[in-house]
Amino acid sequence: MFGAIPKCPPVCADSQQALTGMDCCVPGHMMLLTNKALCVLGLAATGVGAMYYLLRSFEQRSHKTAFTGITLAAEAAALANSSPGTLSPKHLGPLIHILRDIDGQQSPDDDLAERILVTLANSAAFTGSQNSIREMSGLPVIARYVHSTEQRLQIQALNALNNLAMNVENQKHLQAYVVDVFEAGLEAGALEDVQLAALRVLTNVTVTGRIHDSFFTYLPAIWAMLQLPNTVLQVQVLKLIVNLSGDEAMKAEMLDLEVSSDMLLSLLHEDSSEDVIERFLTLAEHLIRKPSQCDLPPRPGSLRCFLWAEQSLFLQKVYAFKNHLNPDISVRVGSILSGLNALLYR
Repeated sequence: MFGAIPKCPPVCADSQQALTGMDCCVPGHMMLLTNKALCVLGLAATGVGAMYYLLRSFEQRSHKTAFTGITLAAEAAALANSSPGTLSPKHLGPLIHILRDIDGQQSPDDDLAERILVTLANSAAFTGSQNSIREMSGLPVIARYVHSTEQRLQIQALNALNNLAMNVENQKHLQAYVVDVFEAGLEAGALEDVQLAALRVLTNVTVTGRIHDSFFTYLPAIWAMLQLPNTVLQVQVLKLIVNLSGDEAMKAEMLDLEVSSDMLLSLLHEDSSEDVIERFLTLAEHLIRKPSQCDLPPRPGSLRCFLWAEQSLFLQKVYAFKNHLNPDISVRVGSILSGLNALLYR
């Protein structure tokens, strides 16, 4: 019915933002013409623009009547074959309405739903559309697909929420869907692509610290995901944890977590990904920043115990990267060593 749905990740922010755990999509007025940006713009022509035919025909119908005449299958074919165009904000409302109608059908057209979700995700890379989708009650419509039995629809819904989460006002409203997103990423049999998409949404909604208190219950499960045998997933988990570590209450909760020393030390193995090493060292730097944290008695097996009571093992690993060729890693090491020395000689 369709050609292949384009698989393009959201436009990511620069390396400094990535270091702090942000998976940012560049707003339209700031978008740089990098390869990833060009990918999004290409999708705007082929995916977003292809909606023009459907939306024009939809506008001629009453919102109160069912689809008649042209079947959803025929509409979907028209989508794939229509000429490229530009999806303006005024078209987002009808598009969301169509997606809501599909979701309410007994036999939804998954291909059409997927194309619309892809279109909304691409449109949500721009600030104006982020606001419009929220104002047109699009967030709950998209969020319903997070629990779809079709994992391809889950992924596209999560991609859309990921881009929408780059809007500060949207972050407030997305708090209501944190549980849904988190459960989608951990449910039995979830694809790695679903897990990654869910983690990206959670990373973006934790950038500002507005809803960190929603994550206390899930912190142990988030930490356990560091054991996933996938470097990309490990990096994303660390970016999320780094964001959460910016909150003092969350930091205290994190230090009391029961952790596996062997697992943490494996993250600092010389053969580990530099991205994993850098982000774990960033987390450690955040956690030792306050001298008062080491005044509390470390509970055996806790993260606090790993960083201070068992710091000989931790320090051995850190020292190994003192002269690392990656300056981001060596700078983190210097900061950690300085912090630990300050604690020992204060």
